Amino acid sequence: MKPSEAGRTDLGRLGRRPTPAGTAGGKRGSSAGTRPELPAARARELKPLLDALRVRASVERRVEEDPVSLVRAYGRAEDQEVAGLFCASLAYGRVDLFKPILARLLRSLGPSPSDFCRDLRERRDFTPFVGLVYRFNLGADLACLAWAIGEAQRTFGSLEGLFLAELARTGDLKTALAGFTEWLRGRDFQVVKSALGPPRALAHLLPDARRGGASKRLLLYLRWMARGPDEVDLGAWRGLSPRQLIIPVDTHVSRMSRNLGLTRRRDLSWRTAEEITASLRLVDPNDPVSYDFALCHFGMSGACPARRVAVRCARCELFSACQPGQRLVRLKTAQGERTVRSAPRSAAGKSTPRAVARVRAKVSNGSGPSITRPRGSLPGIRARSGTDRS
Repeated sequence: MKPSEAGRTDLGRLGRRPTPAGTAGGKRGSSAGTRPELPAARARELKPLLDALRVRASVERRVEEDPVSLVRAYGRAEDQEVAGLFCASLAYGRVDLFKPILARLLRSLGPSPSDFCRDLRERRDFTPFVGLVYRFNLGADLACLAWAIGEAQRTFGSLEGLFLAELARTGDLKTALAGFTEWLRGRDFQVVKSALGPPRALAHLLPDARRGGASKRLLLYLRWMARGPDEVDLGAWRGLSPRQLIIPVDTHVSRMSRNLGLTRRRDLSWRTAEEITASLRLVDPNDPVSYDFALCHFGMSGACPARRVAVRCARCELFSACQPGQRLVRLKTAQGERTVRSAPRSAAGKSTPRAVARVRAKVSNGSGPSITRPRGSLPGIRARSGTDRS
């Protein structure tokens, strides 16, 4: 039985992608009630650029570098939702560090992570979690998650059933996510503690969306489950519409969104995620977070670095929509012209053609004089820093 078919007796027959009552009316936690930063006219201009970016994204190569590749290895929806929650929950920090740990864990769970979690209460086999450590979290944290998933399967039929129950009860995405993780954290983990010791950071693994953060990992999990199936997302859940989703915001999506005018906010908060989503909803009302993967990996690839370089900005495929990049190129051009005017002069008092050509060549290929300014002196221009990271 698929997760979408289990645990629905209290929810009624939800069609393919229904919209639960109260989720589209602008309630707290829904970007439908957030005023977009992007003007409607600019959204129309931005759409072809974002559509082209999404089409040209190196999806196959990028997916292999993304934790969703581990989830896509499973064919059954019930395994995808379980593997997806493990992968999304631990997806913080560097992917080259946490992905091998997740790969090892999923191999240890056997061919069906869903069956492993469902049978854990009877089997009490915690071997896959012994010795697992990643930053804040221990194997005991992941074992508690597996135990809680099994409890959700027995109570609601699936993780989707649990989430939809919370969504129907609360009426908005943010509170539903908070209820989802609160229910999972609230199980009796005494058996796990006896076997592996107490969890160290279960609240970090399953955060509370009401605490103000962007809840990037939880929103990433919802995107994997609700969108698709396509080249990236799984479409394992049928009770949550893609138009209800909110974009997962990390440093890359935040930077790209500011450059494109989707938001002015710099904090990685739920409110920022709502504002970006509201702007993207003007671009694509039915699937606003469809641009998330392309925007995130465009930033991660170095094509849009945190420290802008005028030559790179001028060649960027999003240059016509990037106001900070345009300001930087104009400033660089003006600085170059001033440098040309001060080039070495002949005895007659005129700049020699060879000197002018040499300076202009340096400006055009990016090796000309630096025009970096202190932070805050010019809008959209970041100060250079040896520790600045995307």
